[in-house]
Amino acid sequence: MKNLILIHGASQQSVEKTLREMAKEMDMDYESGDITSLRLFATRKATTFALRPNRLCSEWDFVGLCYRLIYAFDTKPQLRLEAWFRPEEDYTGNLPCQKMLYVVFGTPAQDDFCLVDKKGNRYLMTDAVDQESGAECFQVVQSGTDTYQPYPKLQLTQVATLTVGKPSRRRDFATLWHWMAGKGIITLLAVVVLCALAILGICAAWDFSETLLPFSLPSWLPYAVIGGAGVVLSVLCVIYKKLDFWGCLVFSTPAAALAIGVVMTLVFSVNWWFGAPEPVYGSGVVTEVEAKGKSGEDPNYTYHVDVSIPDKGKILIRMYHDGSCRYGDTVEVVFHRGLYGLLHAEKIEHKEPII
Repeated sequence: MKNLILIHGASQQSVEKTLREMAKEMDMDYESGDITSLRLFATRKATTFALRPNRLCSEWDFVGLCYRLIYAFDTKPQLRLEAWFRPEEDYTGNLPCQKMLYVVFGTPAQDDFCLVDKKGNRYLMTDAVDQESGAECFQVVQSGTDTYQPYPKLQLTQVATLTVGKPSRRRDFATLWHWMAGKGIITLLAVVVLCALAILGICAAWDFSETLLPFSLPSWLPYAVIGGAGVVLSVLCVIYKKLDFWGCLVFSTPAAALAIGVVMTLVFSVNWWFGAPEPVYGSGVVTEVEAKGKSGEDPNYTYHVDVSIPDKGKILIRMYHDGSCRYGDTVEVVFHRGLYGLLHAEKIEHKEPII
């Protein structure tokens, strides 16, 4: 669930005007932190609106935003604020982490801004000063009990996006860097790992095609297998977890492709990487030639070869700019026997005629 702020009891024009004035006054270095924009949403109720900061906003900058809203809407007594947020880390040592908390708003005159967990425990939040650095910070003290309001299920429609402070390219880069230095570094590492697995999967597909096997597969079959696996995983997610089918399909299809790529890497790429250095010579016949490349450049050649020696089978091998072979040519194939005993083709050469 995402952090959420609800504003009750005001018109859209009044809410948007107040938020725009507040956003202009917010400064990145002191008041807004990682917040660079605010998104305002309408709900099914005409006087209830939802507010969310940009995705790079940290949980404690979200709390700071809640403080700002108390002062921004202080002149509108008919208005009521609610909020929910989930702290990823607790710098105070008193809050439950990874749990959704309900924010109870006070007033600028009454410093009773507090949080309530699902068990009803009340945590009072006040401003404090760090004794070592002298910087302002939040102080959290458990204080009695209160009523927890469940996270609402709402149908939201975005009506406005508000820029916080003065927009600048330097400010956007500073916000991105701060996010990457925290939670974002985990996301960055995950992206690097996924990209590495995707590259390994593509290389494994070529290692598969260059491994001597007694059969060949049509070019459309891998896509059909990946798509079918994605559909099956999506159906299982819907059955067991009651998730949206199309949303699952977007994630399960690439996940199936990565899983198949990992399996092919462990079989065909590992077989080639840890193979014996001694070459094994065989022979075969070219059954098809593929030439790919831009006009005016030397094309890259891929050959389909039916192998008869040392074992019968088929390979698909890249020879890049070597276009010396033609359909029907008898060629000598240089193999290396891999870790699992499978023969991996390294290159093909014109077979010298026997005199």
